[in-house]
Amino acid sequence: MIFHEFERGFCLTEEGLRRIQAIIKERIPRDCIVTYVVTRGDAFTYRTKEIDDVLDEVNDATRQVVALEVEAQPERVDREEGGAGEVSFRLMLVFRSARTSASYWEHAGCTLEIQGADRDAAYLMLSELKNYISSDVANLRRFDKSNVELFAAIIALVLLLTGVAVYILKPEFGAHVLAGAAQEALKSTDISEKLNYLISVEAKRRSLSGLAVVCVLAGVVAFGSSAVVSKTLGRFFPTDIFAWGKRKQKYDSDVELRGKLFWGLAVAFAVSIVAGVVVWRITI
Repeated sequence: MIFHEFERGFCLTEEGLRRIQAIIKERIPRDCIVTYVVTRGDAFTYRTKEIDDVLDEVNDATRQVVALEVEAQPERVDREEGGAGEVSFRLMLVFRSARTSASYWEHAGCTLEIQGADRDAAYLMLSELKNYISSDVANLRRFDKSNVELFAAIIALVLLLTGVAVYILKPEFGAHVLAGAAQEALKSTDISEKLNYLISVEAKRRSLSGLAVVCVLAGVVAFGSSAVVSKTLGRFFPTDIFAWGKRKQKYDSDVELRGKLFWGLAVAFAVSIVAGVVVWRITI
């Protein structure tokens, strides 16, 4: 038995499914048939030998396709109850949506399993399917929720420690920043200059206190918003999608919105840089 698990998330389109069907039918023995097992979000599951039955699914929010199994094995085995026993060839290609509850499946993604008496033919089919699926179907970057939460926790910890350190060390830091002014104030006999120095020291300490508070608050926000960030990434970078029917329309709109946001942020960043340069040139 040969088993392969694809690491990246998938976006299975009508074109992709038909191409996979063509590869399988070209390589399987003549006595084998291809069967599709469809599972929807309303817990309805059915088997069919027609690919058009799968692609005719409405695939909306209430009847969303959450899993698809593509099976290929000899027809006589497929008709037997349970299909138990040794078979000359068997292929199982499974697509599972990220929206599927973990209580049903261990994880989402795509897996491929091939069993056959002719190992050379099995490896040839594995290679062809693996190359196509890896390049055109299962090629989406997956954002792991645990990694996002860990990254947010690290940022929060750094900000919190920075805020605490700034608050504790603000007297020494303020004195160090104004060391030159302190020497001039001590040498001067002008009372106003000494008062200006004291006012500057107090202003610097207050600004450092404000910086410490901002760092602490930013750390708390970063830690508390990890779940929101994870959902946002899942919204704008969806994975494990059956892109036909209503779901394809939603996926296309998400991709379009993501593109608009990206270019909007890029333009805003460019404008801010240009504005900063202009202000700097005017003020020098």
